[in-house]
Amino acid sequence: MGKKAIGIDIGGTAIKGAVIDENGICGSVTRVPTEAAKGGRRIMENILSLIGKLIDRVGYKAVMVADTLILIAVCLFYGFAHRLFVMNIAYIVVCCNFVLDSIISIASMASNVYVKRIASNQEEVTATLSTGISVNHVISILIALMGGWIWKVTSIEVLFSLSAVFGLINSIYAATIKTADEERKNS
Repeated sequence: MGKKAIGIDIGGTAIKGAVIDENGICGSVTRVPTEAAKGGRRIMENILSLIGKLIDRVGYKAVMVADTLILIAVCLFYGFAHRLFVMNIAYIVVCCNFVLDSIISIASMASNVYVKRIASNQEEVTATLSTGISVNHVISILIALMGGWIWKVTSIEVLFSLSAVFGLINSIYAATIKTADEERKNS
């Protein structure tokens, strides 16, 4: 299977998304209303709904790998933007990074799809996702404390380089996950 990307167009009345293959061929377009009059939160909810539908089309493994690769780029740009670019360009790069960082949070839906595929029942899905949220919360607190210490003792560059390395490890792990199609082929 070739590479795929998700394209999203946020318009005044509708948010459209499609899966695009490596040849630039666009699959069927999925639409959800923008509902701009209901505020930014509603727009974001509608974007998340659209992304969830598109993840189902692309496949959770591809999304999980792309998610971790974006994480690597985000970490490196956060850590080195001030060294790679003049200050006003670095500011724009960090602002774009913030958007990419938000996309990483959205892509966690792929993990939920994966858990639903491997769980034997809904109770197991709920328990696994609840545990995952709790573990992520504990880790985020510990990482923040360790990150502050690493930043203070070394530098911002070291901190975000270490984060990029963890992202790379996560990418390698995500690439090893077997999709349902891969498991059928191997059986």
